[in-house]
Amino acid sequence: MKLDTILQQFGLNPKEVALYLATLELGTASVQKIASKANVVRSTAYEVLEELRGKSLVTTYLKKRVRHYSAEDPNQFVGFVESRVLTLKEALPELNAIAGKTRHRPTVRFYEGKKENNRHQN
Repeated sequence: MKLDTILQQFGLNPKEVALYLATLELGTASVQKIASKANVVRSTAYEVLEELRGKSLVTTYLKKRVRHYSAEDPNQFVGFVESRVLTLKEALPELNAIAGKTRHRPTVRFYEGKKENNRHQN
């Protein structure tokens, strides 16, 4: 399976994947270099890299008034996914309670159309 497909399955969109992988390959680099490597417009790269920073997948610092990004250890990505799983597990009782409310309700169905009444014909 392709690496970008795997990362998308765990919550990154295609641009996040491209920029994350470019940052991993480059080590520490400016947004311009990362965007160029990932084939993403630089203005978009700033926004997406900040989203990755919010997910703790990249870090940033200023060097000679230029913002540089570096990718965190790939093991950090596992931590990101595990935290999402934990959040979902915490919400599970509430989700099950909502689902349980709808399971035990009686249902009434209305049918429209031509009615065939073969039982009473002799």
